[in-house]
Amino acid sequence: MTIAAEPTRLRIIYGVDSPLCYTSVLDMTRHWERLVRRAGLPLAYTQGFHPQPRLLFAAPLPVGYRSICERLDLFLAQPCELQTAADRLTPQMPQGLAMLDLSAVPWNSPPLQSLVQEATYRVDLWGSLMADEVRRAVEALLERPSIPRQRERQGKLQQYDLRALFSEVRLLDAAATVPNDRPPQHSLLVQARCGSQGSGRPEELLEELALPLAHYRITRTSLIWQPPSGEVQP
Repeated sequence: MTIAAEPTRLRIIYGVDSPLCYTSVLDMTRHWERLVRRAGLPLAYTQGFHPQPRLLFAAPLPVGYRSICERLDLFLAQPCELQTAADRLTPQMPQGLAMLDLSAVPWNSPPLQSLVQEATYRVDLWGSLMADEVRRAVEALLERPSIPRQRERQGKLQQYDLRALFSEVRLLDAAATVPNDRPPQHSLLVQARCGSQGSGRPEELLEELALPLAHYRITRTSLIWQPPSGEVQP
C-alpha cells in the first residue's frame, strides 16, 4: 500500500442485495455519505452555497435490482492509505451492502458514468414453464427487427426501440445458475446498453417475452465501459 501525496480518489466495487436493493439512487447516495462519515474518512464536498458530497456512481442501479459489480468513486479531502480506508469502511457496511474491492485512481480521471457502455444481468425466473418454452420465447423476440415501446420521463412519453437496447439474450444452462436457498427454475443472461445513450431494462424484456412467471429476480453482474485508451474493459 502507498500513501497518496494529494487528496485521494478511491474506486470502490461493491455488491447490493436485500434490503438495500429496494433503495433509490438518491437514498443510496445518502447511505454512502453516512457510511463514510461513520468511518471517520475526510469526505470531499463541492464548492458553493449547497455543498454536495463528491460521490460518483458508474451507473444508477434500478430499484429492486441486485448487483455484484457496482462502482463508486469516492473523493477524500486528504490523503488516505488504502488499507486504512478499507479497515474503516468495512465495519460500517449495513446489511445488503458489501465492499468487494478498493483501489486508488488519479484525482482527475474521467467519471465512469461517461464511459459505461453496456451491462450484463442474470435474470432468474420462477414459474410453471419448461426450458424449451423459454428458449422459443427468447428466439422469437430476437428475430423481431424492432420492438417499439414508450416510457414516461419527466411527465412526457418517450418513444424508443427496445430491441436496439439488447445485444445478447440467452438461456443459461442449469449448472450456470448461482446456488441459493430457492434455486430458480431458469436463468437468462442479458447484455444491454447502459449509459447516456439509453439503457435496456430486463424487466421490460420480460414483459415482451410474456412468460407465465410467478416471480423473477434481476442481478447486475458486470459493467462494460470504454476507457480513454479505446480498449474495452469488462
